[in-house]
Amino acid sequence: MAGPKKNYLVTRDKEDIFFYIEYNSKDLFNVLKNKFDHELILIRKYLSHSDIITKGKLTRSKKQLFQGDDALKCYMLYYQSFEELKGLDYLPIAAQSNIIVPEDFYEETGIPHHWENGHRPREIVKEDGFTVYVPLDTCDDFNLKDLNKICDFNDKFKYDQKDLKHLATFNLRNFLDNDTQLLKADALHIAAHGLGTVKDKLFSYLRSFVFKGDVLNIIIDKNENVLYLFFERNEKYYSLINEIKERPITAPIWRAYSRKDKQKIVETLYSVEIAKSIENDEVQPEEFELAESKIALLLKQYYNEYHKSVDDLIALDQPPKYRWYQKKWREILIKMDEIQFNEKGYARCAISETKGDYSSLGRFFIASHIKPYALCIREKDYESAFDPNNGLILCSNIDALFDQFLITVDDDGIILIKDAVKTITGYGKFKFAGKKLKEYYLTDKRKSYLSLHKAEFDSRT
Repeated sequence: MAGPKKNYLVTRDKEDIFFYIEYNSKDLFNVLKNKFDHELILIRKYLSHSDIITKGKLTRSKKQLFQGDDALKCYMLYYQSFEELKGLDYLPIAAQSNIIVPEDFYEETGIPHHWENGHRPREIVKEDGFTVYVPLDTCDDFNLKDLNKICDFNDKFKYDQKDLKHLATFNLRNFLDNDTQLLKADALHIAAHGLGTVKDKLFSYLRSFVFKGDVLNIIIDKNENVLYLFFERNEKYYSLINEIKERPITAPIWRAYSRKDKQKIVETLYSVEIAKSIENDEVQPEEFELAESKIALLLKQYYNEYHKSVDDLIALDQPPKYRWYQKKWREILIKMDEIQFNEKGYARCAISETKGDYSSLGRFFIASHIKPYALCIREKDYESAFDPNNGLILCSNIDALFDQFLITVDDDGIILIKDAVKTITGYGKFKFAGKKLKEYYLTDKRKSYLSLHKAEFDSRT
């Protein structure tokens, strides 16, 4: 993803966007998965005090009524804990009730930055022709029951009775769109300070539960003039809610790749490529060893990061929401192959040995599970779901055959195929049948997964 710009992130990378959507919302992914050719932009806005809805902040009228610790309690939605508030040197007064959106939002949507008649709110649904959707499955963490428990736990003031009654009787499903199975917003306004007013019933309802540090995600579909919006809890929220609920839950573990991380990977791989160049007489043995140690450290960092989350899943006996780390898992497999074959920037199909520039070819190269991912989750075998030994990089046509158990690898690494594969037009291109997988792939652990795959291959006619 793109690097941070103040308190928001913007990306136009479709693979990043689709991976992020699939992780956060199955409902939205099902709507967009057939629209990969659309021009999409994802804006992630981290909410500050200024973005919090007015009724969740200390106002001038409240300040006259409350002093000291009581004044702190008015910050019901600003901070998550009472202790955090006590560290403040001053108490800022609520200044606005809109979410400030970056310039990219206006530029990509074409919505004017100014309004007629001063600061008259502009309803972008009617005036600019945008349709606005919210995925229902992103709303679970934004509810009155949890909010009240948090307020009690942190000794904070709740909303007044009128607001509480409104929130308690609000029915999200009244906004359900039968065609998309997403919530369709009744209205969405741009006002003096940014996005959202009290007139936007659906949007205003969800904003009633957000905290400072939560994220507003805006996905712009420029082909259809559609905005997809959903809020995302910051990870501290889950630490807090775990103290309230009986059964602990795991926080989301989305980690965007920063430019610095990617640069580090490229530089490290480059150093190995140079070190392995026989033609380069200047390369000394100690330089080669240094490069090798850098690679080992890099892989260890990757392994430690995702295994930490896998351990959490195993300890909690809780399946992942969707394909957690699928993209990271794919990148690990590709990077390991790059290092082994000294082919920087190239992915290689383990079975056909087809190779190409993976950054340009997108989903042509697929990280394929040997023991199917769905089976791993069904059996609560979460470690296998994220084990690089349970994966091979395959080109998309081979992956399709491998997933259907029409191709497999035996205990000696020999590639086997079903007769059905021979019916494919241009079968002569499948010259890998009977050949052996390279020894590099045949680790003991991977061979154990391949044995399971071959057993399924044998059982099918």
